[in-house]
Amino acid sequence: MDRPFDDIVFVNYFMDNHDDHFKTLLEVEIRYKLSQPVCIAYRKELDIAAGLSDRHNPNADWRYRIARWLLRASDELSLSRETALIALIYCDRFMSTRHINKRLLQVASITSLFVASKLYEKKPIKMAALISYTQNGFPQSEIISMETKILTSNNSFMYPPTAGTFLLVLLNGFAGPNDLVKLLIDNTQFLIELASCDFFFLPFRPSTIAMAAIRVAFEQDDLNMDSSYKTQIESHIDAVNAPSSEADKKDVEDCIQRLRTIFHQNQLLIVEIDSKRDAGENQSAKTATVSADTGRVTPSPTLEVDTVRDAKCAGDTDLHSGASNRKRRHEEIVL
Repeated sequence: MDRPFDDIVFVNYFMDNHDDHFKTLLEVEIRYKLSQPVCIAYRKELDIAAGLSDRHNPNADWRYRIARWLLRASDELSLSRETALIALIYCDRFMSTRHINKRLLQVASITSLFVASKLYEKKPIKMAALISYTQNGFPQSEIISMETKILTSNNSFMYPPTAGTFLLVLLNGFAGPNDLVKLLIDNTQFLIELASCDFFFLPFRPSTIAMAAIRVAFEQDDLNMDSSYKTQIESHIDAVNAPSSEADKKDVEDCIQRLRTIFHQNQLLIVEIDSKRDAGENQSAKTATVSADTGRVTPSPTLEVDTVRDAKCAGDTDLHSGASNRKRRHEEIVL
């Protein structure tokens, strides 16, 4: 869906005073942050569970696939991607305290999206639509039962500040050309989506990820940003939230380096896909269906899908719009 997530991103944080708002966000994100030991234990559980159930592919990353599925589902179900990222936060918090198996992770992710849509969307998902989207693989009773468990477990952690929230707060008040600011936000949102799929970023604060994503977005060729504007934005961000310690600075740098790496990998994949498409070699992936009319790739709504590597056809009229282009790039994410 070509809908920006900034129309809901402040739903739980809006205040009249910007400074108080930002200070509150920084305090809240610390409370919501998963500790390093919790993240390590969660990663270990994921690896053990994946290895036990998928012996032919012991490196299968279930969380990566769930993150991809949530973002795809948000597009297909006409939800904001910010809702999908919040659902991933719910799922991570819930699953990080449990022994993991595939069914539990699947139901938790589906239910997390259902709960997030209720809290953040103007038009939440209907249960029947969600069940239909998952090809009737998860009965209503199981989703309702999981909803109770997630609400009970997460309880006071239902309104997390996200990197998307901080992105808009950090750029609030920057007086630059509208087209430039919109492109910067779009590119940064895509980097945030990349980060959401990568377990590496789970222990980092959302504000750190947002700052890193903005700085990596500066480096993208399509931004074509004048150096004076880049300096202005960096000065503006530092004035709003300069890293307060050497540890904070290191966290930002670590996130920048990781984002550069996965963005570069993603760009190489796009070039590979485009070249194959141009040569007529790019066949439809078995986990996707392609419309004969538009050439759009529609990922299969099953949680078993692997990365869909098909690009949109060059004739897609929505290809060059910001959100559509981000969707195209996201369909080609590889970490």
